[in-house]
Amino acid sequence: GGTSAWNTAGQTASLSRACAQYGLTEHQVTSADPPIPCQWRSCHGNPYAVVKLSDMAALKRRIAAKAEEDKKADLIAEL
Repeated sequence: GGTSAWNTAGQTASLSRACAQYGLTEHQVTSADPPIPCQWRSCHGNPYAVVKLSDMAALKRRIAAKAEEDKKADLIAEL
């Protein structure tokens, strides 16, 4: 079998680090539709969410496209 992206170095990051990298809020990620899959890991008994960076990049593109559509709709509404 192939190597899973979940286990490949550089393909995943903690949710907080991924949010900082892509300029997203944790709320945007946790309320994404469709949802962003995550895995839970633990460091010294402290659980944290891990996400795939490819999923975060896709979410960032979706949010940017939605913002662009909203901007166009606002311009049209002003006419």
